[in-house]
Amino acid sequence: MNPLGKYLTSELKNKHWDQVDLARAVCTTEPTISRIISGKHNPSFKLCNAISKALGLPPELVLEKAGLILKKIKQTTMVTTITHKVSMLSEKDQKIILRIIETMLEE
Repeated sequence: MNPLGKYLTSELKNKHWDQVDLARAVCTTEPTISRIISGKHNPSFKLCNAISKALGLPPELVLEKAGLILKKIKQTTMVTTITHKVSMLSEKDQKIILRIIETMLEE
């Protein structure tokens, strides 16, 4: 299984979804999702973005796992996910998160 297939399999399990659920969420067919997961089909940028949106994942992470973009800096999946989630917050909430992180680092 390819890196994207492994990653999607894990994310589907975490969400208690199967391939049919993901196919419905991204308006494609289950065989297409199955071929992506098995590495027999390379998804487009558009499909990767739809998958990331459906699963609540950073698009960059899905695109990188699909081999469509190179990762600029080495980050863990967790750091990429946190960065994506924080970027969706208001500037006020981002500042609150930053203060929390700074406080935790001081301990």
